[in-house]
Amino acid sequence: MSIGRVGEFDVKNGTWSSYVDRINMYFKVNNVGENLKLPTLIAVMGDEAYELLVNLASPKVPADITYEEAVKLLENHLQPAPSVLAERYRFRQRRQNAGENIAGYVSELKRLSRNCRFKDGLNENLRDQFVCGLRSDVTRQRLFAEDDAIVFSEAVKIATSLEAAERDSAAVEAMGPPREEAPGAAESVNVHAVSVRGSSEGGRGRGRGRAPRGRGPRGAPAGGGGRGAYLRRCAGCGAVDHEYASCRFQSYVCSRCRRTGHLRRMCPERDERAAGPAGRAARYPLHYGEPAEDHEEVEVQADQHLDQELHQLCLNDYRAVSLPIIINGQVIHMEVDTGSAVSCISKQTYDNYFKQEPIQDIGVSLKFYDGSKVKPLGVIRPEVGYNNVKKQLELFVIDKGTTSLLGRQWLAEMNIQVPNFKSLNCNRVENVTHLNSEISKILNRYKELLSGGLGRFTGGAARLRVREGAVPVFQRARPLPYALRERVDRELDAMLRDGVIEPVDCSEWASPLVAVNRADGYS
Repeated sequence: MSIGRVGEFDVKNGTWSSYVDRINMYFKVNNVGENLKLPTLIAVMGDEAYELLVNLASPKVPADITYEEAVKLLENHLQPAPSVLAERYRFRQRRQNAGENIAGYVSELKRLSRNCRFKDGLNENLRDQFVCGLRSDVTRQRLFAEDDAIVFSEAVKIATSLEAAERDSAAVEAMGPPREEAPGAAESVNVHAVSVRGSSEGGRGRGRGRAPRGRGPRGAPAGGGGRGAYLRRCAGCGAVDHEYASCRFQSYVCSRCRRTGHLRRMCPERDERAAGPAGRAARYPLHYGEPAEDHEEVEVQADQHLDQELHQLCLNDYRAVSLPIIINGQVIHMEVDTGSAVSCISKQTYDNYFKQEPIQDIGVSLKFYDGSKVKPLGVIRPEVGYNNVKKQLELFVIDKGTTSLLGRQWLAEMNIQVPNFKSLNCNRVENVTHLNSEISKILNRYKELLSGGLGRFTGGAARLRVREGAVPVFQRARPLPYALRERVDRELDAMLRDGVIEPVDCSEWASPLVAVNRADGYS
């Protein structure tokens, strides 16, 4: 009976080298002879892999080749030899990602180094890239302080220890100091305020309601209490129905400070950056040990501040648009109202101009925006004229009406184009629009100069003249400090992207790059 089992090979997603390693171990543990290796491979590899082997071995058939030849054919097809330079480039570009721990970062570096052919320099290259790619400046500085003889495994051990210490420290800080109970205070709590608009708990609602006094979280009745006990929020998520020890967000990474143990809305750095005590109170309206009156005062101040930022519309700047409509030979200025299906006049207008027209009761009701209904006195059918168009249309008479409305029916029947609505400040808007148009013309005319980025010389071909008999000089690159490598790589990438430099395979001339820190901190 054979030991173990080798499944079919996944041609699309599998790694052939790993599959060959497994099947070689299977051969070894089961003492499979050389004459049985190829038949065993063909028997377990699956239909898709076997079909691929048949195509690669053509004009031969898989039974006519050896086991080593079959493995080599599939390896050359599925895993062609990668470019060493490309693999090393990917290795050098690898940095620790946000939220990635040290163990995951080390694993990725080792994976990327498999095809780099570092040979004896593998550990040294792993150490250098590991240190340079760390996200934590504190950990990198700590490793810089070590002796040059530090090996890769020691650097990983130090970085892992610092990561664990930082995570534990953040968890302790997030829990905060122990709560001191007031003498004789009951175990219940009082909720004196809820979230202010703009807080993370309440979204953008105003949230002015207050929970009733004498009731704890989730409406639990208080056992006495009073003003001596106040709400304590979880330091991990900000909820009030559990303690931090049972919070399910203890392992979450904060998107603000990148520390583990709390959400963004409970980040200590957010509280520290708030503008003074009033700013912190507006963000976190529930504090420990503060009286209810203080919370209500903070809430009112926050709302007043938000109300001052609201844009107040001046309705007088947007007057109604009226059109002169001829009704039974009488010119009536009617207000255009595309929200009304019918055209209406008031009872007073009817008495002044159209009382000779009999009002017919049609038994319909009109509905306002708020859902309320009004029953018109009836409808008349006068002759309506506008721009040489004349028709006999229905006109509703409304008791206690205030204006004459030109509804959608008349607009459609009379082919009336709805005029443009303008503000009283339209002259200022037109001036700004004209100015923006002129600026756009200038920008389009000189877009090559104002497009941003680097310009290009278009005056002709440039020539570099070299003295006769000059010998090309190729100088090797000088070592670059670890602290400057990331900034230099970023600058070189930007120059390559802008077309200032371009990559070459080889060159007879070469001059080393010199990076110097200036007094203003730039290099």
